[in-house]
Amino acid sequence: MKIDHQNFSPCNGELPPLCANLIETIKNATTVERFIEELNRARDLQAVLGKTELSRWADVLNRCDEILEDATVIQNYEMKVDKCPVTKYNTISILRFTGLLFDCTSTRRIYASTDV
Repeated sequence: MKIDHQNFSPCNGELPPLCANLIETIKNATTVERFIEELNRARDLQAVLGKTELSRWADVLNRCDEILEDATVIQNYEMKVDKCPVTKYNTISILRFTGLLFDCTSTRRIYASTDV
């Protein structure tokens, strides 16, 4: 469930440089493989990022949703995630990352996927 950028107000306060760089690095990953690598690397940095607004991560979360949507495509009565080890690994990486991200952010109401 995509985050609509029109549904949230501007972010308050300044984003710590480490966090801003991390968001840009993840957003700029050109392949799914690189994106997942950056998410996994980000999990190690989560403790030093501090509390940020979830809306700053909107583009990253939207890309996560695209990957998860692809993982749930049904092929021959099975979801892709159940048949493909790489898709399963990517799905687990995204779920771990987003779980940690939700713990370290505010304004979570903008992300409809948290309600699912």
